[in-house]
Amino acid sequence: MQSDIIRHLNYIIESLHSLAEGKAIGLRCTSNVEKLMMDFDPEKFTGVMVNLLSNAIKYTENGGWVEVNAQHHRAGAYGAAEERLVLTIIDSGVGISADKLPHIFDRFYQIDDPAARHAGGTGIGLSLVRELLQLMNGTISVQSEVEKGTVFTVVLPITRTEKLLENTKEERVLNRQQSVKKKRSGYRIIRWIGYR
Repeated sequence: MQSDIIRHLNYIIESLHSLAEGKAIGLRCTSNVEKLMMDFDPEKFTGVMVNLLSNAIKYTENGGWVEVNAQHHRAGAYGAAEERLVLTIIDSGVGISADKLPHIFDRFYQIDDPAARHAGGTGIGLSLVRELLQLMNGTISVQSEVEKGTVFTVVLPITRTEKLLENTKEERVLNRQQSVKKKRSGYRIIRWIGYR
């Protein structure tokens, strides 16, 4: 579908605030645009962002912070051949050692650093994130340093070929459904939590 991905991103972040608040972690989103219409699969996008954000919260100590920055890069900007959305997920967490970084997207690989061991996880979350992004023609990269946090960068190409849902009956229904979901326990969002 084609819809406002910034609105959907804010919905995801809002759904995770209670998880962050449970650890006194500041969770916020910044963007260089208020609205960005583009083609995207809401379920796949939610899977990617919830995995990355729940991991960031899980591996950040009490009182830390997690930030999502969304940047709309137009074609030609920063050397890009195409219009794209760049999402940066930054945390002040325990970080990942250099020898572990090349393996974190491998299925069933789990970080065995003592600082991260207590957080648990199944070892499939980041592998799933990469697979979902490949289905969306996107990419993911990571930078991290032990005790200094982690930065994941997601890049999605922007296309506008799908049916536009803005100001249509379908969009109004989606808005109502998301409003109802916000009031519920957040099960559809929280069910992704626990993967790494």
